[in-house]
Amino acid sequence: MFDKSEIMKAAWHLMRKRYSFNGANFKSIGFGCLGWCIREAWRQARAAARFAMRSVAEVIVQIESLKSEIERATYRADYGSYGSRHSLLKDELFELKEVAARAGLSF
Repeated sequence: MFDKSEIMKAAWHLMRKRYSFNGANFKSIGFGCLGWCIREAWRQARAAARFAMRSVAEVIVQIESLKSEIERATYRADYGSYGSRHSLLKDELFELKEVAARAGLSF
């Protein structure tokens, strides 16, 4: 089960970090921005839960697989059409490393 208090703390941390919100004037930023931060905090919590269910060996294999696919994508002849897939792979690798770092693993 998720700790909703921790998720809200993470959402407010994102709010302060992303929008430089210090509590002075909430109306200038609005509920839409807070809603995005809450959704992002939930997404991060779900990613951490999915990560916790994996073994370290599975994570290492997935990271190495993503790295090799990114490397292959760099040298493809049709890179222009593969560019969006390349950026998605890089984003997925970054997110996986970020979740791993929060879990205490370093790659």
